[in-house]
Amino acid sequence: MAWCSNTKDFVQIVNLNNLHWVCVSNIGCPDNTIDVYDSLPSNSVGSISLQEQVAAIIHTEEKSFELRFINVQRQCGSSDCALFAIANSTALCLGEDPHRIRYNQKDMRKHLTECFEAGAMELFPKHTVAPRVKRQRVCARVTVALYCSCRQIYTRASNMIQCHRCKGWYHDNFVPNIGPQFWNTSKTWICHTCTTQL
Repeated sequence: MAWCSNTKDFVQIVNLNNLHWVCVSNIGCPDNTIDVYDSLPSNSVGSISLQEQVAAIIHTEEKSFELRFINVQRQCGSSDCALFAIANSTALCLGEDPHRIRYNQKDMRKHLTECFEAGAMELFPKHTVAPRVKRQRVCARVTVALYCSCRQIYTRASNMIQCHRCKGWYHDNFVPNIGPQFWNTSKTWICHTCTTQL
């Protein structure tokens, strides 16, 4: 069975390197674009873990996709990223734009407990007075290149080989019959797609 892109709207909470939680979604996005809602964006803008997880979610046949980092409320302290990820996910599922919400951080944990007890998620408590400063909605953009039949990113930990014919790059674990001895030779390699077209 062939993989296909996730063309439906989705909201997903992802964990980056077991340290940080963020919300990602394609709701209201142009094609091949994913919004990242992160209460500490410095932790995710260059995150390989984030890029790999989003690539796995959308599994697009395109050569790349774009991550847009949305300007959302920053958390105070270092331990509430999961609360903000859940709050932003809940807002998206309820048709609200997290960019326009200023949560009351001190009440978020209590609210989440009440939601669990009630068995239903509700919008997290907000400040009643909206901030006067208008902020740009997108604070950063990252274009993520994709390779191989697995439609994943290149990382320094990956051994990759280039098809001599189409010039596409493939991860070595998706290339059959390539052993360690191959990497020490000057042999050329042709991918499966090009081989079937010969």
